Amino acid sequence: MSLIRQKVIIDTDVGIGIPSSDIDDGLALILALKSPELEVEAITTVSGNVSVGAATNSALNLLELLGIEYVPVAMGASKSLLGDIKPIREAYSRTLIKNNLRTPQVVSQPKPSKSKSVPDHAIDLIISKVMQYPNKITLIAIGPLTNIAMAIRKEPQINRSIKELIIMGGAATVLPHCITPVAEFNMYIDPEAAKIVFHSGIPITLVGFDVTMKVFLTKEYLNMLKSYNSLLGNYIVEQAKPWITFLQRLFPLRPEFRYGCPLHDPLAVAIAIDHELVKRERMYVDIETKGELTRGQVVADRGWAIFPPVGLPNVDVCIDVNTKRFMEMLISRITS
Repeated sequence: MSLIRQKVIIDTDVGIGIPSSDIDDGLALILALKSPELEVEAITTVSGNVSVGAATNSALNLLELLGIEYVPVAMGASKSLLGDIKPIREAYSRTLIKNNLRTPQVVSQPKPSKSKSVPDHAIDLIISKVMQYPNKITLIAIGPLTNIAMAIRKEPQINRSIKELIIMGGAATVLPHCITPVAEFNMYIDPEAAKIVFHSGIPITLVGFDVTMKVFLTKEYLNMLKSYNSLLGNYIVEQAKPWITFLQRLFPLRPEFRYGCPLHDPLAVAIAIDHELVKRERMYVDIETKGELTRGQVVADRGWAIFPPVGLPNVDVCIDVNTKRFMEMLISRITS
């Protein structure tokens, strides 16, 4: 019996290989590309963690490392819907200065890729793929939601044609303490886009800090990868170590970063592979766009509020995860 592969598009602000950039987008792409259950139809890039140009080069370089030529990469939005994207590196630098620590390295563009992105804009590629395969595409968004919102605006029919939208971002039952005390980075960068997406009617699974802060790439797992002495494993170890050190400097009062780095984005991909990895709860989810102190905060009603938000439950929120099973999946796919 042949394996039926799930068609996916991954929308990302991947920055692996760029100084002081996170690695989990890259690990998410590696997991997707090395999983026989998934057929990656396209990678689309968005500005967020790094510029959209840097993200595109990073994705192309990763495909070259894996020896993959058949996956199209399309460049998307270079700024948020309102054009007011906050440079994350400036925020990092301010925090490090406040903590009397050395500022991170100047972010440079990755080495130019030998490959080229496709000429299509990311939103056009998303639309064309979804309409070509109605109700067969799972869209995995692991960056700001700008491209997704723009695609919805341009072609509202995709709302009824996307099989599932898995979003890494926000937090429904905990405070993320990420880019602000109440806002996670992807949501903070473009909350207006997130609001459009949450109200689109697309079947959404939200993978937030409720679960992603329970899955860590620890030094033990890095030593395990290093013991295989493979090109890919060694590359991941090489990229992960400075990122973990950077997190320790950036968040000196958070003890969890002493042991490793959270795997936010790979978990979103893993859920596309195995829905049983997580426990979900149906909630009404919206996002704050106007609050002076709460911009970018995900607001979720579990049906407990006396004065609930206006709206029926619209999102499946991940509230728990089988950490052991997830880590076994990730390590086995990297080393296969």
